[in-house]
Amino acid sequence: GTLEVEGGWFRCWQTFTNAAGLTRLFAGSIFELRAGGLVAGGVLEGDGLVVGAVTNSAVVSPGRPLGRLTIDGNYIQTAAGTLAIDLGGVATNLYDRLQITNTSRSATLAGTVRATLVDDFMPVSNDVFTVLTVAPGTRSGTFSSLAHRSFLAMTAEYTATNASLRVTNVAPAPMLRAPAMAWIPISASVTGER
Repeated sequence: GTLEVEGGWFRCWQTFTNAAGLTRLFAGSIFELRAGGLVAGGVLEGDGLVVGAVTNSAVVSPGRPLGRLTIDGNYIQTAAGTLAIDLGGVATNLYDRLQITNTSRSATLAGTVRATLVDDFMPVSNDVFTVLTVAPGTRSGTFSSLAHRSFLAMTAEYTATNASLRVTNVAPAPMLRAPAMAWIPISASVTGER
């Protein structure tokens, strides 16, 4: 099923497990996980604030569709987990970001980061998207794989406090629509007919 936190404060006293379905946080909402949370299946998405530790073994997707999901707690992404990032531009408000906040918090990475282009956005070489920030905590581990469109070449780059995606090459985009055709009559004088 679906759990939506549309505003205000939603507190879970026991360990929260998203076994399947969708957990969606709207901007301005707070989802407090007193005993931590496990995304074991389905998707955790949105623009709200999660207070508590999160372990991702399925999909975490910041934004609705573009935006920032904030976790005030440790974030662990397992080998089975995916961080789903939508890219709609190079400005920070035009692509998804996962932000881990508060002193002594950390992000431990594994699994996949999946980049999807939205809103007809086409990046160019050397565009950089900082998709995960841990401030003032630390990041450890790296994503095992990076999924993206076949006509893009991307790499993941890391510092002690963030993870970024860099576009290294863009092949010509596949044609999404057939070109418009128009018949233009050729006059008899051009073809040599009399």
